[in-house]
Amino acid sequence: MRGEVLHYDEDQGFGFIAGADGNRYTFAREDLRREATIGRGTAIEFQPAGGRARDVFSIRAQAA
Repeated sequence: MRGEVLHYDEDQGFGFIAGADGNRYTFAREDLRREATIGRGTAIEFQPAGGRARDVFSIRAQAA
């Protein structure tokens, strides 16, 4: 699913995503597929698992 990062606290290692389905998801550092710089407004893809986002990655990083 596509979405957008609403907030990511790198020091705490967690954040929130607005999914394309209109729901809000939480994610943690370990849910990031690879090391990438993400922040508010970053376009991402992820796998929803309940209220959690898994396998999160930046769409821009993938296209580069």
